Amino acid sequence: MKKILILLSVGIVIAVLFYFNILSLNLLMGLDSAGADSPEELMSRYEKYHNSGDIENMMQIFYTDSTSEMIVNGKREQLIKLFNV
Repeated sequence: MKKILILLSVGIVIAVLFYFNILSLNLLMGLDSAGADSPEELMSRYEKYHNSGDIENMMQIFYTDSTSEMIVNGKREQLIKLFNV
């Protein structure tokens, strides 16, 4: 009985550590998508700032990790099109 309790306790500790390790990795890698902009939303905001001449916000959007993800996800053509306007 004592052996079963020890194994159960060790299993729970490992499960908790695994859970928090995965959670922290997701947060560090930016995979926590709560409130994150989709590429379409990001492009919409960029176009709005571009059209209004708000350079500061436009460049802030451009230099975010979301933009890097957009380029990786095949949205590079949209960014090139916006800069060649």
